[in-house]
Amino acid sequence: MKKIFLVAIVFFSLFALSSEEITPYDAPVFVNPDLDNQYFISSTLLGESWILLDFYATYCIPCNEELPYIEEMALDYPSDKLTILLVDIDPQGRDIVVPHFQQNPTTLRVLIDRYGKTAEAFGVSATPVNILINPQGQVVYRHDGFESTEDLQELIDYLDSQL
Repeated sequence: MKKIFLVAIVFFSLFALSSEEITPYDAPVFVNPDLDNQYFISSTLLGESWILLDFYATYCIPCNEELPYIEEMALDYPSDKLTILLVDIDPQGRDIVVPHFQQNPTTLRVLIDRYGKTAEAFGVSATPVNILINPQGQVVYRHDGFESTEDLQELIDYLDSQL
């Protein structure tokens, strides 16, 4: 029984927090409204800048702990080189997301993925998840989970080597 428990812990920890530079693959095109109900179309940035998607949920404690560091990253990189988008997956959509960000303002553009179509297209089933897309429209990096700023350091190092 102890052996099964240990295997379960190891298995869970491999998926709960993982960070990886991956074999590049074409990012799915996605369209989502933002807090102002303006639609963002991902293909508009192809060839222009890197895109960091931060999949988020208002009820997610690690997401809320990670957010100030993601906002800080946005200040560290020129906006013409890196676009950071917060993709909120709350199923209640605007009804919960807009009031949340009115009470907790962010400097990032927040996209609303009420029906989870964008999250599904990127294989996101839990938050937070960071996905980096290069200017050619390929997913090149993914990180699942957040425990400390060390979780973001690998992403920052990767970005620094590319920008």
